[in-house]
Amino acid sequence: TYISTQQRRGKINHDAPIFSLSHTMGINGFLGGQYNYNVTELGLYKRIWLGQFGKFDADLKVGAQWNKVPFPLLIHPAANTSYIIEDYTFYLISNLEFLNDRYLSFMSEWDLNGWLFNRIPLLKKLKWRECVGFNLLWGQLTDKNNPAASGYTDPELFYFPGHFMPDGSYEQNTVCMDTKRPYMELRLGIHNIFKLIEVDYVRRLSYLNNPNTNKWGIRLKVRMTF
Repeated sequence: TYISTQQRRGKINHDAPIFSLSHTMGINGFLGGQYNYNVTELGLYKRIWLGQFGKFDADLKVGAQWNKVPFPLLIHPAANTSYIIEDYTFYLISNLEFLNDRYLSFMSEWDLNGWLFNRIPLLKKLKWRECVGFNLLWGQLTDKNNPAASGYTDPELFYFPGHFMPDGSYEQNTVCMDTKRPYMELRLGIHNIFKLIEVDYVRRLSYLNNPNTNKWGIRLKVRMTF
């Protein structure tokens, strides 16, 4: 069930599981297209009510890019590099940090709805609410879409973002994910501050040594909960 406005459409029924299936296609030479590509994504969203323990939201997605394409047409994680909380995004992934042609993402949030804070007198009076979030990304980049696998000699693939070294070698900023090691981040938040504000602390749990990335961060949001 949705409420539609002129700008957006929002879900208001979270009880039933929501399944989604999408396929995006590009055809070389059609309406100015320069590449053939096919991206398929399958999603599952479910809210679980936990009684006095609040509610738990889970969002699972899997997808694949089936064709050989340059990196702008690969699968980019839903990265959020701002300080504003945006639901179902990764908060500490940099733009173009991970590029995949196969992926699985799991995003979750447990809103305890005061189950813990109501046991602390001052916090109970303030009516603050606690929440915990966990995000996971597993990805794979096959050799057909990895320019480094061919020594950057494949004319159909672009160089990944990076720079040339003094010895003439090329060092890319994008990291190829280890299929045995997913990216993970943990989020601890407090919402209902002054009835409007949410403040989250986000901690990166894996790929800690990637260049140009932050291991932790503070994020903000204005959220009104009825």
